[in-house]
Amino acid sequence: MHEASIVLSLHPSALSKGAVRVEISRLTAVILQRLLQQEPMVALPNDELKAYLEDLGLDFPNPLQLRALIKQLREDMRLVGVDNPVLQLGGGLMINRHVKVVCEEDEGPDLLDIIYDGLLPHQQH
Repeated sequence: MHEASIVLSLHPSALSKGAVRVEISRLTAVILQRLLQQEPMVALPNDELKAYLEDLGLDFPNPLQLRALIKQLREDMRLVGVDNPVLQLGGGLMINRHVKVVCEEDEGPDLLDIIYDGLLPHQQH
């Protein structure tokens, strides 16, 4: 099965694939970046995400805002050909195991590239 793949550029926050590029909010990019640090198919509890965001000086969204943020992310990612990237569970969030996210930074290699090169098996085509 071919896995969907997107590129998440953190400066500026954007999703891109081919000629399609979609800007996402900084909060969304930071949440996605944190979710990517989880083991595959392991949910990040909301309280851990809240503490992480507060350490960065960001407010954790209330349940309605979080639902809206996830809905907007799904719509944005659908534009670049990825369906249902983030799963919202009872007490946390998780990256859908069928979605491969590649992180890039304009200013040199992103730490996440190094982390996820080791975590995600490269597909042979």
